[in-house]
Amino acid sequence: MEAANKQVIIVAGGSGTRMQSKLPKQFLTINDVPIIIYTIQQFLNFNDKIKICVVINPNFYDYCQSLLAEHQLNNKNILLIKGGETRFHSVQNGINALDNNNGITAVHDAVRPCLSLQLITKGFELAQKQQALIPVIPLKDSIRQIKDNNTVALNRNHYCLVQTPQFYNTSLLNKAYQQNFNSTFTDSASVVEALNHPITTMEGETSNLKITTKIDLLIAAHYLKAQ
Repeated sequence: MEAANKQVIIVAGGSGTRMQSKLPKQFLTINDVPIIIYTIQQFLNFNDKIKICVVINPNFYDYCQSLLAEHQLNNKNILLIKGGETRFHSVQNGINALDNNNGITAVHDAVRPCLSLQLITKGFELAQKQQALIPVIPLKDSIRQIKDNNTVALNRNHYCLVQTPQFYNTSLLNKAYQQNFNSTFTDSASVVEALNHPITTMEGETSNLKITTKIDLLIAAHYLKAQ
């Protein structure tokens, strides 16, 4: 697929507090390869000319730059920029660093390295018509709402888990991130939705897990080996 008018912002601004590691989790290794390198490489596998903007924790900017060089990715079409105070501001920095106002922009978590090429391909294709497209997976477990020291059973069929990459018309995404920050902005879909623009869903992948805990590292190693 042509890389023209397709770009991705990879958000890698985490500090790794939940993983209880000195290094942010995007830099932890699986089979001696940092998670963030797997993630970047998969988009290059999709198309080695696609424009990639990696938004990094400012404290680890130089470290990430050295990793790109070590894995021979510093000569690719990769732009490394510093993140902001929140995820919203980090994505906003990524948008401002990209000069293309046409086509489709994907926004992806650096700590989701197991996404498939099929998911990337399908997302870019469908987003050309849908404008705002996010992958979701159904809930497997029963869920309950905790309220006023009581719990209430909810219908899990009315809920889903949201993943990345999320795919947006670039002009729409740019407009959305011109809004002032709001604490309800948890991902790009919530930012776009604040413009009263509908969000379309597509089928996500169970393997496209977000690495947050140590057990996730073991699961991701299994999926990456299968890839």
